Amino acid sequence: MTTNRAALPGQDKVEHLVAFLTTHHSDGAEVTVIARSSESPVIHALEAFHETLVARGGSVRTVILQSALGRLADADATHGFDIRLAVNPRLLEAHEQMVIGSKAVWIGDCMRRDPVKRDAFTQEKVGCAVTSTFAALSFEKLWALGTPYVGSVPLAGSVPSVASRDVNR
Repeated sequence: MTTNRAALPGQDKVEHLVAFLTTHHSDGAEVTVIARSSESPVIHALEAFHETLVARGGSVRTVILQSALGRLADADATHGFDIRLAVNPRLLEAHEQMVIGSKAVWIGDCMRRDPVKRDAFTQEKVGCAVTSTFAALSFEKLWALGTPYVGSVPLAGSVPSVASRDVNR
């Protein structure tokens, strides 16, 4: 017997982002994410890609708006992500983003828009050192402003700085 189940909100985006991660993540590469909430499609994609990420020796650092923590109150939902919370309401002007190593960048809608809407803005840049550098720098600035989330644990021991990023990864 077949049961019809509705897809998760934004499921097509999650699948697309998992495919983006699968295509562009290489062994040992760090993934950095700025997300509106723990319910954002980019967070769901990271969770779906988690086993592959661990097998490839990758690491994840994530900045999430504290006001939208949602299900991260459950420690199992963090999947070993190193998470910081941002409390500045001005961050609602920022865009969601995911940087894979230093070779691929996904940019999504601004924080004030619902990320599961079908007509949401997204942009991808692959192999563009300028975009990767600027995205990494903006992440590092937000990371420095964020408060460490108590339940988060880095996947890898040491996380490389922006200055030491390998452009060919």
